[in-house]
Amino acid sequence: MKKLTLSFRLLTLLLCSFLAVSCGDDDDEEQIAPLSNQIEYNNTRYNADLALSWDFGPIGFSEDVETHYAQEFALLDTVTKTLSVKAALDMFLLSSGTTTFKTGTFDYVNLDDEIDFEDEESVAAATAKYRDKNLILQTAFLLDSNNDEEFDEDTEVFEVTGGSITVSGTAPNYTIECDVQLQNNNGLKAHYSGEVLAQPVDPDEEEEDTTANMRKAPKATSFKRDIPALLKAR
Repeated sequence: MKKLTLSFRLLTLLLCSFLAVSCGDDDDEEQIAPLSNQIEYNNTRYNADLALSWDFGPIGFSEDVETHYAQEFALLDTVTKTLSVKAALDMFLLSSGTTTFKTGTFDYVNLDDEIDFEDEESVAAATAKYRDKNLILQTAFLLDSNNDEEFDEDTEVFEVTGGSITVSGTAPNYTIECDVQLQNNNGLKAHYSGEVLAQPVDPDEEEEDTTANMRKAPKATSFKRDIPALLKAR
């Protein structure tokens, strides 16, 4: 009888230990909720309540050869007539092919380090290398940390330097998953699933960038010029 009592106590202890570990694991999992229309940066989550896009059409590494289709997406936190943008993720994506923007996974590439746009051989090599790849270019996270309703390019605009972005769905409803590294060595993750509002592209807007031979969006500025008109319509 003593042996049975001892065995019962041991089983009870083992069961309690198992339950304690299981509950602890459940608690840990519950503490890290998945992102849901949010941007996560530096252990802080910002809402991604509004998604915009701009269609820039076929582009290439030279004016003579078009290899990709350019689409810009922007995720913004709460935007109303009385609240300005606090946090935004501005993404410029190139999908392979020139007929339409195709969803998929896009990887960051630093063209400034890979291409000399004044050298025809360098451009040709890059065209051959990246023709069939989906690319991330000129992507940045913007954070109005001092609440002055402006984005200081030196302290509040952080360019993406690595990582990937996955876009799925069909216009106007997309799912966007982002896992990238920024120039300040911090990581950023984002998720958005829902309607993406298409915005007009200004064909007369001039572009200023080291890769100006490519027809592409101005760096991290497209969504800012369209917000006032968008709010008036809401």
